[in-house]
Amino acid sequence: MAKKVLNIITTVILVLLIALLIFMFYARASGHTVSFFGFSFFRVSSASMEPTLMTGDIILVQKTSVTNIHKNDIVSYRGDEGEMDGKVVTHRVITEPENDNGTWFLQTQGDADGTVPDPKITSDQLVGKYLVTIPLLGYLYSFFLTPVGLVTIVSIILILFGYEMISLLVSYKSIDKLGVELEEELRASEVEKAKREMNQKGISKENEESGLSD
Repeated sequence: MAKKVLNIITTVILVLLIALLIFMFYARASGHTVSFFGFSFFRVSSASMEPTLMTGDIILVQKTSVTNIHKNDIVSYRGDEGEMDGKVVTHRVITEPENDNGTWFLQTQGDADGTVPDPKITSDQLVGKYLVTIPLLGYLYSFFLTPVGLVTIVSIILILFGYEMISLLVSYKSIDKLGVELEEELRASEVEKAKREMNQKGISKENEESGLSD
């Protein structure tokens, strides 16, 4: 029982580590948003929202309509001009959303001292609403992006994978051994059955001969 639980835990950890590795490479290589069922993860890359959001934090953002956004909410959006063109920005909404002839606009600004209001954004630029900062994940993510961290996570994956392969091999041998034992038991049972049948035939033949002699 304990071995089965250990195997399950090992498998779960292995899957999570592989998923984290894929997430890191995809996010770093493509610069695209990693999204699952309307939820996206982002890594804070500047100090513009400190102390609310610290540089290196991993945040969870949920896709939503602009009509669900209100003053003081924190949102992520895609910049469309200057050096922020195409990049994801996470700032606080400082006024209620404005509707100008059917087009919604949001006014955002960073929390850090010295920041100025951003250019107004439209609802088309909105990525989603900030939900929560995931504790410790930012540190792990930053560590795994280093050469040492990458070697560490790959080593862990290889060790866990090796453990899983050994466990499968041991299980296969155990099943094979059990199969051999069952086959031997079946063969012995058939031999015993044949002996009983032969004995019964011998007894019947003796009884017939005894009847004839009488």
